[in-house]
Amino acid sequence: MKKKLLMAVSVIATVICLTALSLAGCKKVGGIPMLTDKSLADHDKAPEFSAYYAEQFNTLIDDYNNGDVSAAEAASVMWALGSYNHGQAKQVVFFQDKVGETVLKGKAGKLAYQQYHKERRKDDSTGYKGEKYHYTLKHVFDSELSSIYEEALESARVRLVINDPSAELDKYGLYRFEKNGNTVFSGQKLFGRDLMSTEWKKGSDFGKAEEIWPGSSVADNSLSWREVASRLADDIEKCSYIDKNNKDVLENRRILGNINIFADGVVKGATIEQQSNDAGQKYYKVKLTLDIDVANNDDASINMLGDDNSAKTIKWSKLEIDFEIWAGGFMKSYHISEAWTGTISQSIINVDGSANAENYVYYSYSDSDTSFAAEHEFLKKYIADN
Repeated sequence: MKKKLLMAVSVIATVICLTALSLAGCKKVGGIPMLTDKSLADHDKAPEFSAYYAEQFNTLIDDYNNGDVSAAEAASVMWALGSYNHGQAKQVVFFQDKVGETVLKGKAGKLAYQQYHKERRKDDSTGYKGEKYHYTLKHVFDSELSSIYEEALESARVRLVINDPSAELDKYGLYRFEKNGNTVFSGQKLFGRDLMSTEWKKGSDFGKAEEIWPGSSVADNSLSWREVASRLADDIEKCSYIDKNNKDVLENRRILGNINIFADGVVKGATIEQQSNDAGQKYYKVKLTLDIDVANNDDASINMLGDDNSAKTIKWSKLEIDFEIWAGGFMKSYHISEAWTGTISQSIINVDGSANAENYVYYSYSDSDTSFAAEHEFLKKYIADN
């Protein structure tokens, strides 16, 4: 009897412990820094440091102004240089807002996707290991879709990498947080876009060592802009194919917009307009005229589009791109309007469908907009309280 009593007490204690651990893991986390209407305040200020391919960009602009390069070719190379300069920037922050409608089995639902991505990259000269704050939110609303599809499409996660000793942490590196409630529109707007928010819980990785490396250069910046463009074209082709045995292929993809901008004939024309901000800092407004038939028959473009949208047998029915880029080659903003049809794959779900979306992305490069002070303060307080 005594032995049975001890076993019963042990079982009860185990259940209590497991319940406590489960509740601790699902405990709501408050105070995670989220976007507000005051974020990216320096979006309209030019970067105070040079882009990796600044010389190539400026020479390209000179050649275009001299009539030696067509608008279509110049705009294609501007897009590519801006894409690859992003990976070399010592610090950058961007906000992405993508909203559209998805139709699955004749039922429609609106899908909003937001991403906030901030990085300061590793600097061997100072010993700084780099930091990153990245969160994504996916939210289905105004929907006729079945709950199975809605649940498959909804998600939210935070990836925070802290390596600055001023944060005063016991462990430096990666900290994750996961969705723990309903995602809603917060009522705030940034660049005219409706911001979202959600509730969070502690994730699996907490203090796992990680460094934020700058992207490796595909082409040395001592080369001419034509030589660099040729190397970037080769890299776009190489990184467009899904190789399950080599995840680095996908992770190294740097061209923006899921389009092989160097596919022969895909850019039929372009307009390029020089602009200036209030401080007289130059940037360019560019609008591309694209050939959808060429894009749909280009393997690299279709592979990238399908991978980004978890879809296969996919084709565009609409594709429009306009962008702003600073003199020197850093992206300022871009907008992609697109529609496509294909077979959408989510977990074990494979269903024919279609989608259309308006995708807006805004950049900043300033010290204040890329500061990690708020993230340091949040994480230090969260660890102290938990």
